Amino acid sequence: MTSDESAKAFEAILTRTRPFGFYQKRLFLLTTLLQSLCWMILMYLNFLKKHSWEEQPCLKSVIKDIVSVGNFTNSTESPLVQTTAIYTRECEESFNVTSQVRWTLPKWLTWGPDAILYEYVWYGQNGGIIAGAFVGGFFGDLVGRKVISFLMFACMSMAQGMVALSEDWLNFLLFRSLVGLFAGGFAVTSMVLTVEHVGRNWRDVCVCSCLWTLGIILLSFEGWLTQNWRYLAIATSATSLPFIGTYFIFPESFRWYGCRERFAESEAGIREITSANTTSVPDVTSLCDRARLAVLNSMHKRTHTFSDLFRTRKSCRYTVAAIVCWSVSCAVYRCLLERMDSLTGNDYIDICITYTIDLPIVFSAIIINKCIGRRWCLFLYGTSSGFALMCIIVLHITNNLDKDEQMVTSISVFGKLGVTASIALTGLVTIETYPTAIRCMGTSVGIMSGVVGCAVGRQILSVASKNFHYTLPYIGYGVLMTIVGFSGLLFSETLDRPLPDLLPSRHRLIGIKEVSVSTQAWGGAR
Repeated sequence: MTSDESAKAFEAILTRTRPFGFYQKRLFLLTTLLQSLCWMILMYLNFLKKHSWEEQPCLKSVIKDIVSVGNFTNSTESPLVQTTAIYTRECEESFNVTSQVRWTLPKWLTWGPDAILYEYVWYGQNGGIIAGAFVGGFFGDLVGRKVISFLMFACMSMAQGMVALSEDWLNFLLFRSLVGLFAGGFAVTSMVLTVEHVGRNWRDVCVCSCLWTLGIILLSFEGWLTQNWRYLAIATSATSLPFIGTYFIFPESFRWYGCRERFAESEAGIREITSANTTSVPDVTSLCDRARLAVLNSMHKRTHTFSDLFRTRKSCRYTVAAIVCWSVSCAVYRCLLERMDSLTGNDYIDICITYTIDLPIVFSAIIINKCIGRRWCLFLYGTSSGFALMCIIVLHITNNLDKDEQMVTSISVFGKLGVTASIALTGLVTIETYPTAIRCMGTSVGIMSGVVGCAVGRQILSVASKNFHYTLPYIGYGVLMTIVGFSGLLFSETLDRPLPDLLPSRHRLIGIKEVSVSTQAWGGAR
């Protein structure tokens, strides 16, 4: 939006008050901390599933009972006892039962007839995230980013604590769905809030750094301490609840205040930034007046809906591009994630490495996008990860990788690096593309698409791993990531451009044109 005078005025204010000063650094660190706690709570279910194999009965005690009460003898020469010894030895070697402390898990997360219940819980949680992103996106633009963000965070922390009270899988499903609901709403508003307070050169750092993934380290540490699913739920909830108090030092978006015609609060927020950054802007009043006039002359205060994302051809193109990039890249990410199930043999280290190994590559994306722009950087990482995944064809021709699991896992790791960078860049471009009036809703559409992509990727993996040659799924992943790279070119370039604020109202534009025509007519009459 080249004529967005409000965006230009706010960007000028941020430039003169240090675009990433003490105020913005404090906000970024606090938001990252809360996002890390949210990620820790969300990954609770995946963490339990990773340890669910430890609850598999090795059948040693079961078979002993059969031997003692059945028609079999307890002699060591009995075929059943010999089979028992062999099975027990293989079980201990393959699962390393003797070297790790047994986890206390609910029966519906263990292997056996109830294992399918984990699928229901997983889909319930992700369905909650979709619903939460929808609700958080709508009310984040209507009520405000700060209120919705902390309301969702508080409810998410309490719902996580109630998980420990579950007595059957239905209660567990209900509470995990509530956790997903509140986490989805928090994720949308927290992503937007920080970006709206920093200057144009720091937006990519705030979004693409992905430091919130470090929350998985805290989850792994608490899991190692508790060794019990109930205690872990209580520990993760207790860790996050005290940080609800940061509500009183969090700001509301001054951009959102302006678009809701609450100009006094918007100007007060700006003056708080200048005070915290120990700077002065002599013409801050005139810049705020420019933003005020831009809002009053081009839009009116109303309730925006998701239909505004498809109001014009340009906004429709952006939304379609966001849906494609989010859903496809997250589907591929989910498929590759399953190939990294065991890297070191230690569950606590494996789950940390799986989600933090991508941090160096996203830092490189921050540097590269400043050189070639957001769109072309997304194109670069999307297509390069696609080509890296399709390289399995060459490696298969030169050497049969069917039995070389380490090489296949390495290809998955390299491909996942580019996929993660593509997701981060897609999130950045999505936030920067939509104006303040509908930014939360635009971001929520991306997150909802990503969650749907993860669910679809889970189904693709289950089908592809059973019915096709092991190289074909990777070829498909490569093609999909190439599509992501080209779809990213549908966005407009947002590098070094002010963050858009205004969503012009049709009747206001017509009024301005009529005033212009009438003024020209009077001028011609004279």
